[in-house]
Amino acid sequence: MPVSCKLKNGKWRIVDSEGKIEKNDNGTAVDGGGHSTKNKCQRQANAINSKGPSKSIQTDLTTRTYQLRADTLDEDSRSIGAVIATENPVLVMDWSRFEVIEEVLIMSGCRIPEGGQVPMLDTHDRTTVRKQYGSTRELRVEGDKLLGRNFYSNSDEAEHAWQLTREKHLTDNSIGYRVTNGVRIEPGKTAEIEGREFKASANRALRVAIEWEVRENSVCAIAADDDAKNRNESNFLTGKDSPMDEFKEWLTKRGLDFDELSDEQRTALKADFEAERERAKTVDNKDADGDTATAAGDGDDGQRSAEAEPEPVDVNKVAADAVTAERQRVNAIRALGGDDVPAETIERCITEGSTIEQARAAVLTAIRQNRPQTGSPAIHVHDGQTTRQLIEDGMLLRAGYEDVILEDKKTGEQRAGQAEKHRDVSMLDVCRQALMLDGLQIPTGREDTIRAAFSTVSLPVILGNVAKKSLMKGYNSVPATWRNWCSTTSVSDFKEVTGARLTDTGELEEVGNSGEVKYGAATEETEKYSVTTYAKNFGVTRQNVINDDLDAITKIPKAMGARAGRKPGDLVYAHLLANGNMSDGVALFHADHKNLNTSAALAKDKLAAAVTAFAKQTNKDGQPINVEPKYLVVPPDLRFTGAELIKAATIVIAGSTDTVKPAYNALSDLSLVVVTEVRLSNSSYSGYSTTTWYLMGDKNIVDTIVVAFLMGKQTPTIERFNAGPDVMGIIYRVFFDVGCKSLDFRGMQKNTA
Repeated sequence: MPVSCKLKNGKWRIVDSEGKIEKNDNGTAVDGGGHSTKNKCQRQANAINSKGPSKSIQTDLTTRTYQLRADTLDEDSRSIGAVIATENPVLVMDWSRFEVIEEVLIMSGCRIPEGGQVPMLDTHDRTTVRKQYGSTRELRVEGDKLLGRNFYSNSDEAEHAWQLTREKHLTDNSIGYRVTNGVRIEPGKTAEIEGREFKASANRALRVAIEWEVRENSVCAIAADDDAKNRNESNFLTGKDSPMDEFKEWLTKRGLDFDELSDEQRTALKADFEAERERAKTVDNKDADGDTATAAGDGDDGQRSAEAEPEPVDVNKVAADAVTAERQRVNAIRALGGDDVPAETIERCITEGSTIEQARAAVLTAIRQNRPQTGSPAIHVHDGQTTRQLIEDGMLLRAGYEDVILEDKKTGEQRAGQAEKHRDVSMLDVCRQALMLDGLQIPTGREDTIRAAFSTVSLPVILGNVAKKSLMKGYNSVPATWRNWCSTTSVSDFKEVTGARLTDTGELEEVGNSGEVKYGAATEETEKYSVTTYAKNFGVTRQNVINDDLDAITKIPKAMGARAGRKPGDLVYAHLLANGNMSDGVALFHADHKNLNTSAALAKDKLAAAVTAFAKQTNKDGQPINVEPKYLVVPPDLRFTGAELIKAATIVIAGSTDTVKPAYNALSDLSLVVVTEVRLSNSSYSGYSTTTWYLMGDKNIVDTIVVAFLMGKQTPTIERFNAGPDVMGIIYRVFFDVGCKSLDFRGMQKNTA
């Protein structure tokens, strides 16, 4: 178990996870009686912990390069797709240690912003919106890959980058992300993480990112991470030009010891160090351009003056500034104290080196924990992400969606138990909690609280997550009978796609004495199809919060999810009943296709005849394709008739004596699966019938109807967008990109009464 440092009786001691002093096997304290400073104690603790994997939480963004997929470029939407990241090890910069390490991103831990998009910037420049060229959208994890699509704005600034991308001059982008929960494995060591074994290489540490969040994407002429890694490989770690060595030397010249500084002091001084380096680069660049040349003396003799001596550094001032920064931190934390704040909370934040933001969060948590329970329950846990999840789970329990929480097999039961006491949380209290999560003050009035909460980061995320889970609950509740006999595919855009089908390569022919083998030619048949977007908006308004109307974020998205779940089936069966023409100009079900049987009410003899006709289908060359039907697709009116014909042990032949012939039901040997579909006899569908039935082949053997999804996403997407000034609330949009088309008439047969 990892050890840590704790102040005991004026000494910094190394303690275990229970707060007890860590001891050697012989019973002596590992710290030899304690340390005078926390930094010395922490160095020994780090050395002890380095024997195994250590937790790594990243404060700076990491970047990694990826290549754009030129074949996915779409002129109409000004976009291009890419595989942004995989679980393969990649070299990245660990800026906290000034070293190149290997990193593995666990895709199950990827946190994608609500709406599935991040800004697309110019070379990671977040200082101005003029450097934003568009956005990276449709972010999603599929298996061990993070996929996305870059959409370019119509702005003048973005036009140049879009043109370079179209012409394939810009082929690389760089994603920026932050690791919020990671494990560092020292070189040559092995660790088991999330049930998987990871081993660091002999000469590099390995960081396994268990949880990480995508923050931005950048268009880069030369990817920032590659540049950093290349510079590091050449001289960062070994040469005198190493930034770590330069930084330490810079501190030494100012009378400071790197090892004796706190993390906060190092961060503040590192910023000064970097700023000084940038100023030096600027001067060098100007000199190189001839912009800063000055005459030596009074006359202009064409000679450049000697380089000015660097301004002398006041070592005492630098040290004093570092001390002042620490005092300001301590004073700011003490100012957070009050009658309702436990004194130990303040002291703990000071001694543990908490930043002001961390201290403020700890104080707010302590206040909520000590506040008497009145009205709806207050929600308080230490970790911000867990707090959001707890609020979301409480709202799901209130909506009756406990099964959604329990879908998480690993922690679902624990989450449901923790959220039980928050089942009655009100919408207004959710607003208050969102303000607390963002470290904002809670206004006294209800109206002011709602208005302030709508402008936070946390409230839209919480409501969006609840809405998404409600949406998927509705989506998964809808029967999808079409999946039995229809295939699925992925398309990259909204353009018309041509689906090709090879139908024949010719018979194998006898080879003569010459040994010559003739070439076979495939016969190709094609069908065209495309996907369409189906969408609708919904909102959470001020009235919903005041009325404590949870349905706005649970039942409405659930209903939309059910609608989205029905959409592919609506398209498939509308297409089936419409009986449109195939590419040969003949209707899908037609006598010329030998897949239309009339006067064929569902009965034993008619079913046997239909199965026989299905098996006789041939390819263009007149050769049998040898495909048997697998599904008997019927309206509800024929459900039990079909079941009796397929599953009954015997068949009763109507007649004067109702004789049984034969002793067993031969149709049961076909192993047909009865699929009942209500749309077939629904009067809102053109071509509906209560007596028409269908035979369908195995989709894995013969083509039937294909259902296409944009980028392979077979579930609806929910995203938030900015509401206009006429809307007092948060607006969400649900959309689904899907289409369908019949590919081969030979795999389907229609029978009418």
